[in-house]
Amino acid sequence: MNKSILIAIIVTFVLAAWVLSGILFNGSTPVSDASTITQKDAVFSVLVREVTTSDYTRSLSIRGRTEAIRTVVLKSEVEGQVIETPVEKGERVEKGTLICQIAPNERIANLEEARALMEQRRLEYDAARELSEKGHRSATQVAQSKAQFEAAQARMKMMQVALDNTSIRAPFDGLVDDRPADVGDFLQIGGSCAQIMQENPFLVVGEVSERDVNSLILGSDATIFIAPEFRRKGRIRYISSTAAERTRTFRVEVVVPNPDHILRDGRTAEIHVPVETIRAHNLSPSILVLDTDGRLGVRAVNDKNHVEFHPVTIVSESGNSLWVTGPPDTMHVIVSGQEFVTSGQEVHPVIEQEGADT
Repeated sequence: MNKSILIAIIVTFVLAAWVLSGILFNGSTPVSDASTITQKDAVFSVLVREVTTSDYTRSLSIRGRTEAIRTVVLKSEVEGQVIETPVEKGERVEKGTLICQIAPNERIANLEEARALMEQRRLEYDAARELSEKGHRSATQVAQSKAQFEAAQARMKMMQVALDNTSIRAPFDGLVDDRPADVGDFLQIGGSCAQIMQENPFLVVGEVSERDVNSLILGSDATIFIAPEFRRKGRIRYISSTAAERTRTFRVEVVVPNPDHILRDGRTAEIHVPVETIRAHNLSPSILVLDTDGRLGVRAVNDKNHVEFHPVTIVSESGNSLWVTGPPDTMHVIVSGQEFVTSGQEVHPVIEQEGADT
């Protein structure tokens, strides 16, 4: 055999033996041991926050509308021509303000005539009593004089009322919402002079279901929202005892102060009535997760550094936070990394620094 070929075979054999010896004795066992140690000692770190429950007042939300507490149509009690309307539609008036003046015509004369007759009957009655005391008048004659005097008094009062009714006045402070009568119009008895709406206080009315009506208490406080920037406190003044036949709902009325006359009839409103106070957690929606059964909840770390899943029930949403019930009163909830761990898994909890944002 050629000498050079023999040398090449020997070199190749030596190299192969060297490589195999490195794999068998220097690499296999140490690599395997290192891998085992790494997998055994690795624990996932999660960011946790200690949270506790606080008092949360649950409110019943009722859709409603504003409504004037009183709106009346002023109608004439006598007939006659309108000779004066000193107040225009849209003006605010005080109680007793003249709205429509009807021509008195003969009513002034009738009143004077009735007053004169009453004075005559009074003198006759006084004279009859004096004569009766002296024995010159019988008791029957005195009674007759008294009856005539009282009849004259009644007639004078009727004439006075008829004259007073020619002046139609505001029965309370309010807004003249409409005034169909004008100067020159002839009003019959029952004819409309004006419509007046009382502005303070105001009503906000809504309808509640039969499920919620028993949670309301007459006289309890309520908060009214007309627009995002407008809210006002009120008080429940009425809860219907009979359900509406068509909707099976119960009417609720909340009386609201309106000294600045901001509220108007017919605006959409929302009534919030506190019905109960419970203990609940205020949490960010970002920390909620779903478990394998599809339940909504949070993951927390117990005192043994194991992950626990707590189902939650959302009781209210407020901006970027939720009020939930279900978890323990105090817990270390996972606020970062909750999507990568499972119940029962051991983790390394890292306490969130105060003031951190998640």
